[in-house]
This record gives sequence, C-alpha cells and structure tokens, in this order.
Amino acid sequence: DDKIIGLAEYIDIIESCKYDFKSQDDIIDSARFFNQLNNNKKLLTEKITGELVDLESFQKSNLYGPRVFILLSHPKFYLRAGVWEPVSALERSIKGYNYDIFHDHHPDRLTAGYFGPGYETRTYTYNYDKSTGYLGEKVELKGPDTYFLREGQIRLYRAKKDIHIRLARESLSMSVKLIPKTESIRIP
Repeated sequence: DDKIIGLAEYIDIIESCKYDFKSQDDIIDSARFFNQLNNNKKLLTEKITGELVDLESFQKSNLYGPRVFILLSHPKFYLRAGVWEPVSALERSIKGYNYDIFHDHHPDRLTAGYFGPGYETRTYTYNYDKSTGYLGEKVELKGPDTYFLREGQIRLYRAKKDIHIRLARESLSMSVKLIPKTESIRIP
C-alpha cells in the first residue's frame, strides 16, 4: 500500500476503528494503517524539528536514550522511532562487545523499517511457561528465522513467544515501532 498518512490521521483511524491493541488480532488488523504512516517520510523530521523549538522539553519523557525518539504517547499505545547505527571500529575492538542480546517483549509489538537497508534479526520461538526469565538462563529455542527489517517491511514480535537478537549493519537504518500500553509499560 503506497498511501501516505500523517500522525493525526493515523490517530483518527485507530480511534474510529476502536483498536485497543490488547489483542494480537487488533495489532495485525491495524498494520495496514501503520504501514501508511510508515510511508510518510516527513514523519520523523517534522516531529523532531517541531520539538526542537523548545529544547527544555525536547523528548523529556523519553527514557530510552539518544537513539530512540518517542513520536506519540496515546492512552492505548505509543509510537517510537529507533536509530540503528553501524558498529564502529572502536566498538569492534572491544573484547566481548555485543551489539544486542537475545530478548523477548511484553506486550506484542509491531515494527516497520522506516529508513535504510534495515537491521538483520535472528528470531526463534520458545516456550515462555518453561522459562524463569533470569539473565543467562538456558532456554530451548526453535528456529531460527533470519531476516532484514528493510524499509517498508513490517514485522510483528509476539509477546512471550518470539525471542530475537538484532545483528549489526554496515549502514544507518531507522525503524518505527507501535507498542501497546500495559500496566508495566507507561510512558507519559
């Protein structure tokens, strides 16, 4: 779908369709509108430059750090953009340096490649009920499914089912992510 929509139109659609994003079906059904928003290549620049007018409040509720931007905090979900830089020569020289670690997510989340060739991801499935969740735990994995989140592609990460690791790329890439709000995930 090549249609392009803005943030206000996206919010209107999500609210008029009464998506609550508590169900995976709602997330999947809304993906076409998320794709139309992701097609908007002015989205990030307009959001960031609009906020730069007031440096005191620029990304004030952003707890993620300099490579992530909160695009929207809606009562039911939020949108964020992530910048995926190539690994530098210095980082490569650090013994034991890891670009990313295996992890899962709660809740489900929808991710789209926004800019660049995308990052490579290796995804496995696992049995959540047979794991404790401590760092370094050995977990039986099925897979892998390896893919690049290229510009325009969308991927659903299923909560408590998918576990993945992002692998470093040689070129800058950006992604946009829809994350439903839950009791454990609240950003102002």
